[in-house]
Amino acid sequence: MKNHRILIPVQNSTTWIGGSNYFMNLMEALYSLTDRKIDLMLISNGGPLHNRLDNLERLKFQLPQRDEGILKKMKRVFYRDALQRDELDTILSSQSIEVFSHGYGLGKRARTPVLHWIPDLQEKYFPQFFSSYELNRLTNYRKKIAYTEQLILFSSKSAENDFNLFFPKNNAKKFILSFSGQFRNIKEENFDLKCLNDLDINQDFFYLPNQFWKHKNHIVVLEALNILKMSGECPKVICTGSTEDYRNPDFFNQIKNKIVSYGLQEDFIILGLVDLNLVHILMTKSMAIINPSLFEGWSSTVEEAKSLGKKIILSNIPVHLEQKPERGHYFSPHNAEELSSLIKEVNDSYSQEEESKAMKSVEEKAKKRFQIFGEQYQEIILDVIKNA
Repeated sequence: MKNHRILIPVQNSTTWIGGSNYFMNLMEALYSLTDRKIDLMLISNGGPLHNRLDNLERLKFQLPQRDEGILKKMKRVFYRDALQRDELDTILSSQSIEVFSHGYGLGKRARTPVLHWIPDLQEKYFPQFFSSYELNRLTNYRKKIAYTEQLILFSSKSAENDFNLFFPKNNAKKFILSFSGQFRNIKEENFDLKCLNDLDINQDFFYLPNQFWKHKNHIVVLEALNILKMSGECPKVICTGSTEDYRNPDFFNQIKNKIVSYGLQEDFIILGLVDLNLVHILMTKSMAIINPSLFEGWSSTVEEAKSLGKKIILSNIPVHLEQKPERGHYFSPHNAEELSSLIKEVNDSYSQEEESKAMKSVEEKAKKRFQIFGEQYQEIILDVIKNA
């Protein structure tokens, strides 16, 4: 039987690496299924994911199809305002696309089912991080799909709960697909400590892999380190991620100023965007990972920590509690004292032997969780097709 043809739009950029990793892991999880019934087509606005597709030698499956002919046609209409895309629906139908997954509205007469994607409703809790244009666009879009019997894919139960709270009595059909991530086939020599020595990382450290967006809450980590420094024992924190926050262009300068004012230039090290292999090395070799975010859709950092069996210090926001990392240590995201105490506790009790055992013990669990991620996505797509 011929596989079902699905389209996913990949709007990625160097400022949203989490988005790129999400789609890469989704494709890898789906295409690793032995009973796969779905073929993916992609439309991308360029950026790291689009380029990486040509170099995915590590993937052991057929790459998702990129039909260059349809891409040229679709790019003329795809990046227009949502819910005004009758032309795009015509193109999808002509290419036998059965579901527009993670997509947007195709117009009132659309023949192709759209599975809208809502990772989170951050704008409802932190409107100050959004422009008035973004707030209006998101509100109108969410309201439109809430009350017109649309299909919506959420990244967490927390996001679905928020949607029901802010759009009561909605008639949308809702699905939940929680991301699972893992690193694969990274050569063992990449883990040599020489790599860290080349970066002048020659002592134990904590790892904070969040991009420098305001809601990622790097400030509380700096405040916690300042407390520890004043007590005479400040561990090193290594940070990676994009330093651009398009919503708050001056935010990274605020971070740099805070580092200087606290005298943390040797303790809070920013590497910026780095290769995925180096991310893996830093996660593996760290004493623990830190995720202090004020808000998340479904944290890839937390999922990667779970897959590696790493200890993680994370904010006690609802979605982090839902993710339930076995080696998680929670703190209030606005409480630097609490965070400093956890950092000190982990630092003082750190054992490389314990870390190695913990990491080895989760390998099979991680593989199973990743398989379930692919299976759940396929089940959702088949349900959408069945009831179209």
